[in-house]
Amino acid sequence: YQVLDGAGTPVSSVLGTGVSSFQENALTPNTSYTRKVRAWVCFASGDSATASRATLTKVPASAQLLNVYESSGTAGWAAYPAAPPSDTAGGYRLEASLTSAFGAILSSATTSLAASTLTVSALDANTTYYWRVGALNTDGFYNYTLLPATPTLAKPVGASQVAGTFM
Repeated sequence: YQVLDGAGTPVSSVLGTGVSSFQENALTPNTSYTRKVRAWVCFASGDSATASRATLTKVPASAQLLNVYESSGTAGWAAYPAAPPSDTAGGYRLEASLTSAFGAILSSATTSLAASTLTVSALDANTTYYWRVGALNTDGFYNYTLLPATPTLAKPVGASQVAGTFM
């Protein structure tokens, strides 16, 4: 087997028959690559269909939680430039989850490249959330960076909840 780019130029050396995967290094972020596999049999060869996939963007730089209130949280990061494509993104997404596996999430997203903050709302008060912010690549996949797990604020005590006289 041998991995080739879309034009048929070898990307790998000839791989042994027991090899079932190939890792390509030094790829440019947020860039589409086309590859195919050539199979060698005796004195003949055949190529697979080509497949194209974009690499992930760089993770958002300087990402941090800016504010966490009773029912919302806001994160910020350094906005990406508009060019070159390897240094940019198609948008951003902020996610909050009750678990570090990010199963059920609350989120906010934008395709505005100039945006440097997003807010997630509808959070429960006095509850710890796991946070992450990601940048969108040209294939529609996010590359996330984790933010610290942080609890939302408790609801304030109302006047009707305070009883008695204190001295």
